[in-house]
Amino acid sequence: MRFTARLTTICISALALAAQAGGPDKSATDNPHVVLDTGLGRIIIEVHEDRAPRNAAYFLEFVGNGDYDGGSFYRAGGSVSASAKSSRIIQGGFLWNAATGGFSLEHDGARVKTLPAFDTTDDSGIKHVYGTVSLARDILASGDGIPEFFICTGDSPVFDVDGRTEPDTRGFPAFGKVIEGMGVVEKIASQPTDGISKAAAVKGQILTEPVAIEKAYRN
Repeated sequence: MRFTARLTTICISALALAAQAGGPDKSATDNPHVVLDTGLGRIIIEVHEDRAPRNAAYFLEFVGNGDYDGGSFYRAGGSVSASAKSSRIIQGGFLWNAATGGFSLEHDGARVKTLPAFDTTDDSGIKHVYGTVSLARDILASGDGIPEFFICTGDSPVFDVDGRTEPDTRGFPAFGKVIEGMGVVEKIASQPTDGISKAAAVKGQILTEPVAIEKAYRN
């Protein structure tokens, strides 16, 4: 009995050491966190590399390049699809020119890298619920994922696979979850939206005064 108890203690100790060292299983805490310091406060996003590796790598590349620094949250509105029920979101990034209301895939004189093949919500299991963070898409042309991203301020199955038909039924490339700062997200969502827009589909959804993304970085 004394030998058995000692063996059990050794096994438990070994398991504890293995857990501290980090075993083969990737836990949620291994996922990177991205901090967005905005003009209205801080938002922290857990980026799900484990569940949506392609989407996560794409987003993190722009974060690492500093592309989001000096960008903004410029939109508070819903789905622009005629075939889908509207869902509330805020959207930000660095491709919208707040002064003219123009949108372009050009940045610093070059066309931005897009994401043709992305992890769908069926692939990742990340559904568009309150606090989900997802990439926008070039819905009027290629359908590729683009660097702009949005945060759901309500459960939004319209952005999941088969939630809409425009430009297809693949939905949007979800990649993360807000783990701190949803109060800041709600503040952004409540800002006036009579900003300039050249795109009829988002008229009435552009913030009068975009909220600056002062800095975006991995925590």
